[in-house]
Amino acid sequence: MPENTHIYQVYQERVASFRAKIQAMGLSGFIVPHTDEFQSEFLADYARRLSWLTGFTGSAGAAVILLDRAVVMSDGRYQLQLAKEVDLQIFQLADSTKTGVGQWLFQNIEAESRVGFDPWLHTPAQIKSIKEKVEEKGGELVAVCENPVDAIWQDQSGRPMNPVEIFPDDVAGLTCAQKRGKIAQIIKEKGADICLFTLCDSICWLLNIRGRDMPYTPLVLSYAMLKADGSLYWFIDERKVSPDIHAHLGQGVELISPADLEKIIAGFSGKKILLDMNSAPIWFEQKINEYGAFAIDTKDPSIFHKAVKTENEIEAIRQVHIRDVI
Repeated sequence: MPENTHIYQVYQERVASFRAKIQAMGLSGFIVPHTDEFQSEFLADYARRLSWLTGFTGSAGAAVILLDRAVVMSDGRYQLQLAKEVDLQIFQLADSTKTGVGQWLFQNIEAESRVGFDPWLHTPAQIKSIKEKVEEKGGELVAVCENPVDAIWQDQSGRPMNPVEIFPDDVAGLTCAQKRGKIAQIIKEKGADICLFTLCDSICWLLNIRGRDMPYTPLVLSYAMLKADGSLYWFIDERKVSPDIHAHLGQGVELISPADLEKIIAGFSGKKILLDMNSAPIWFEQKINEYGAFAIDTKDPSIFHKAVKTENEIEAIRQVHIRDVI
């Protein structure tokens, strides 16, 4: 008996259940990327959908599951690993740098196919290129509110509930209020009302916080909206935020449940909202448009400021390297 036969049987059963689910949803196929709602490369356990469904454990890739065929793809780093981890009786393999999701769909779907995707797991820029190829073949790309992997993954982990930690102001060199003021000025200069942050590292930088929601990466999984007046909505489960964090953040930061995210966006009708279309889930663009606000494609404005280190940060980096040598 081949070494992986028993393991592969697990994935055969999962893919069969997945196909039954998407067929019940009226879909011809579905795209499963390796990422989460924050476009992360390294994932908390609940978000390892690609690995759970296919067995592929690399840090980049995607699967496309049609009712009669499927593919798992990644870049050149993972071609040997793909061949070892994935059941070749279920999946084709592809190099994503040569044949991306859109091209593979163009080559494999029929006209009038309905291919689903989770709008939390793809950016507008990603969906634009895939949609063009699907529609060129006469198919339709469909955003769905229920991820079919989550629907069949019975023992899926919950979202991380690790406590938020303070990143000291004296190490950062600027307080949370000072950083918010810098970015608020950019919002004003661009003639906008709000900037929506979806990258966890940007929010950690902006609020001088760190977390343990993912292994090896000190991030807090959350979203934020910064207004032109410097006040900020932070979308996070309040159970993760201690009184010390509240005191650290100071005035001007309001905690809001992630469940209320759509309700808050609905209240911004007519407002101009800065949104990085290369990193934000397309869900945000869809909801901003739906509720009559205006999404302005702008590179996350914290990225430049994050890269320019303060004297305090530079000194902290020196001290870390000294300790590392010792």
